[in-house]
Amino acid sequence: MKKIKLTEILPSDKATLVQLLSDKEIYNNTLRIPYPYTEENAEDFLSYIKDTQEKMLIQRHWAIRFKSSKELIGVIGVEQPDPYNSHRNEIGYWLGKNYRGQGIMTDAICVLCEQLFEERKLLHRLQATVYEHNPASGKVLEKAGFTYEGMLKDYVIKDGIYLNVKMYARLRS
Repeated sequence: MKKIKLTEILPSDKATLVQLLSDKEIYNNTLRIPYPYTEENAEDFLSYIKDTQEKMLIQRHWAIRFKSSKELIGVIGVEQPDPYNSHRNEIGYWLGKNYRGQGIMTDAICVLCEQLFEERKLLHRLQATVYEHNPASGKVLEKAGFTYEGMLKDYVIKDGIYLNVKMYARLRS
């Protein structure tokens, strides 16, 4: 049974975003989250969420919360890498340090996949990339029904260094 829920990210989540994203491990395993993470970064993120939702008329980012709580414990989101291929979306996610290793992210990914495949009738493929140095994230994706498809060499540049990523995908069943 899923112990989490996906909800809107609220302005009241700003302090928690700053607190949770002060973890350098999240920075090390994501591409766009800055470090150190400041209140200004949180305000920019909240503004970005609001702007993209208003322009695209579709929710793309969700707070991960326990069903029994209002506290944000992580974030999961979806991007459409190619606006001309609406059959394919890419997910990204992070979870606060104290909540890892409990199956929470696997639940969140499963909930998001079910929701996206239900709401987006043209969507056929969800994919995610994971840094080669982060095997735990690959295991989470596999538990959520994703399949490892291969290594993409020098796929991203982070801190001026080319990094390999592993590609995972889940197709509409």
